[in-house]
Amino acid sequence: GCEDFDKNAFWLHSAAVGSAARELSKKLKIVREEAFTAGIVHDMGKIILNALYTDFYEEVIQQVKGGDISIFTAEEQIIGLHHGQIGKELCESWDLPAELTEAVSYHHRPKSSEKDTEIASLVNLGDHLARKFGVGSGGDDLVPEPAPSALQRLNVTAEQLDEWESDIQEAIDRDQSILSILKG
Repeated sequence: GCEDFDKNAFWLHSAAVGSAARELSKKLKIVREEAFTAGIVHDMGKIILNALYTDFYEEVIQQVKGGDISIFTAEEQIIGLHHGQIGKELCESWDLPAELTEAVSYHHRPKSSEKDTEIASLVNLGDHLARKFGVGSGGDDLVPEPAPSALQRLNVTAEQLDEWESDIQEAIDRDQSILSILKG
């Protein structure tokens, strides 16, 4: 794989997205047992792209270092597909549950999800918050705005997200401290 792809920062980000998605589901009184897992696996396509297309992924990582292009867009431009697409293929080949496949496939474009816009929307907002808090790295330094379709689907406002930030940050911090103990 590409040496500039920081796997430790990647997993910290993934876990933070899981924590945020789980905490959001609690705040919204949505019962989604798989919210944390969906967050953890949402970007696994990046690991696959990095392993299978190492030279191209090196170029992707270099391009996002400039700071004004997302890793998602750089993947599409350089490789011709993005981590959600290859992640979907992996989910299907592993026969993972549909809700995890939807989160992996559509966390950047939740309204494109045909089977589960709710979980894709939770992960979209979780990704936004984890990036906003700067926990780990999703591969670039950009903080994407929450997808309007995700806010609409979950019937939540940007103001509510702002109000919940400290609780969500606490949930992320709690989980990160547990993970650091597990890591040793």
